Amino acid sequence: MSSPSNPLVLAELDIPGRTGPVAETPVKIWGINIAAALGNFPLYGLQCQAGPWGNMAVGDKLTIFWGTGQNVWVETVDQTEVKTQLSMFVPSRHMVDGLFAVSYSVKPLGGTDQPSEVMQVQVKLTRPGG
Repeated sequence: MSSPSNPLVLAELDIPGRTGPVAETPVKIWGINIAAALGNFPLYGLQCQAGPWGNMAVGDKLTIFWGTGQNVWVETVDQTEVKTQLSMFVPSRHMVDGLFAVSYSVKPLGGTDQPSEVMQVQVKLTRPGG
């Protein structure tokens, strides 16, 4: 149960093209290969999905963070997106080899940021992609 001093954390970002987990100790690490990062949607980047969340409303702002808190995408919910799963793309310029902490936050219109769970992803752009 949540309270104003102990809000619920949103579910981790969904990355349909991820693989794995590629490791589970000490933490679960998901894989992002060259196909997911650059090949599946070459004009857009890495597909990600989030939502719906409980109090989703027009004007909510979703921000995706990649790595050390780098803001890589901002989406504002419009009337057609309320109570739906949002689909967006992390631009390919952010896709480089390495281990990254990935998360998002939702800021309701006039409210405070609600963070998501943080997931670890290992990006590998060389072949074989595995």
